[in-house]
Amino acid sequence: MPVLSAEPTAESGFPGDTSERFQAPSRLPRMSCPLAGQGHTATAWRAAPPPPCCRPLPPEAEAAPIATCHLNPSVGEKHFEQAIERVIGGLEKKTQVLQPGEKMTVAYHETGHAVVGWFLEHADPPLLKVSIVPGGKGLGYAQCLPREQYLYTREQLFDRMCAMLGGRVAEQLFFGRVTTGAQDDLRKVTQSAYAQIVQFGMSEKLGQVSFDLPQPGEALVEKPFSEATAQLIDEEVRRLICSAHARTLDLLTRCREQVDKVGRQLLEKEVLERADMVELLGPRPFTEKITYEELVEGMGGLEEDMALPEGLQGWHGGPAAGEPSLAPPPGEQPPGTPGSKLKHM
Repeated sequence: MPVLSAEPTAESGFPGDTSERFQAPSRLPRMSCPLAGQGHTATAWRAAPPPPCCRPLPPEAEAAPIATCHLNPSVGEKHFEQAIERVIGGLEKKTQVLQPGEKMTVAYHETGHAVVGWFLEHADPPLLKVSIVPGGKGLGYAQCLPREQYLYTREQLFDRMCAMLGGRVAEQLFFGRVTTGAQDDLRKVTQSAYAQIVQFGMSEKLGQVSFDLPQPGEALVEKPFSEATAQLIDEEVRRLICSAHARTLDLLTRCREQVDKVGRQLLEKEVLERADMVELLGPRPFTEKITYEELVEGMGGLEEDMALPEGLQGWHGGPAAGEPSLAPPPGEQPPGTPGSKLKHM
């Protein structure tokens, strides 16, 4: 039940197993899906740009097949939203039914993440949605608006650690027990703590030093530091994680009524949008950048030149420079749209 957001700490690569991603049947006729209400859809997409992990494929690669399956002649805002959810949370597993006790645990776990991120300034980018609908990536997720950031302060990393621990602390606070659902959260917290102490030189006791950490799957043959330094590193990591846990516990204890209110609502509706969170918790006590224009303010122009060099024209199946377009003339329906007759195979 991790908090899934497009952040530098997330695993690299395109999320999700390709076997679980949507693949259009080869026998379906080719169907053209233009954007519905061009300007409107473009504005809606700008309000929630794709996270870095899904930029290798444009949103149309996921949204267009969804629109095709529902026999829609164009790609609308709801198709983009479903495409983002599919990339972040995986395919919805409608056959995966949770026991009532497990569902309640998942609801309060995700609520813990959401509430901690809501009241800590640097915890997460603006929250968009919280869901406890089981998917290919877990039993629930909190979707945040991606943010371009490359440098992090000690305070920002500490707030993020607290947000990761929000689910585990909520389980302890409301049920008096812990579950295996926080395993991924604890792994990320441990990695972040070791990176701060060992690589980023953020420990006063260890000083301004930096050592390389072994990559996943690699064995550390010889430590570049002494046993005494290794013991000090472990102590500093444990102290940092315990401090984050104590701060998270204090925050959720003070906000216990609000956590309970959001948890019950999430248990009932299964999905809470940002508007629901504002209604339940009030406006977030920090200035946020939500729209595309606010996100790119001070970073250059609002429009990015996406034109391909002349030598690469037509590389994605489109017409090359000087070749006629295969698109149907204006006013004609592309094959497969409502109104045409399809032969069922």
